[in-house]
Amino acid sequence: MIEIIDTVTNDGFESVEHMFRHHINLGYPLVQEGTTVSSNAVFLGVRESSPSAIDVLPVQLREEPAPEGVSYFLPPSDGSACVVNVEAAEVGKVRVSFDSEDWKILILWRDPSPGRNVLAVEPSTSRDGGRADARVQGELVHLDPGESRTYRTLIERC
Repeated sequence: MIEIIDTVTNDGFESVEHMFRHHINLGYPLVQEGTTVSSNAVFLGVRESSPSAIDVLPVQLREEPAPEGVSYFLPPSDGSACVVNVEAAEVGKVRVSFDSEDWKILILWRDPSPGRNVLAVEPSTSRDGGRADARVQGELVHLDPGESRTYRTLIERC
């Protein structure tokens, strides 16, 4: 088990906008043709249309020549932990979980290209369109002087 804990503190004198993400790349042998990805998160949308964007969970991954796909999901609204399971039959399962109160968005990034075939699981405070987009979407976190936020992500091999 790996637990990632990051604390961000505003040591300045002004309120600041804050964006943060844990980027967890998973690859072969866990990510291969037929790997199943499941989660209790709810589909929100995609960055742009792509055959490799994941819009339904659970999904079985394919390896194919296609551009990257970026999908956005909302963690459970009841405040329970968001859980993403990535499972390959002969390899086992990796579970990524995080607190839905701290991380408001789950990003699944996918590159199914032969020779790469990777999946990124990204608990995030916002989508990845940049600060201006996050401001418009109402996804920016504000930290007042002296204020801190702690982010935790748990990675387990099951």
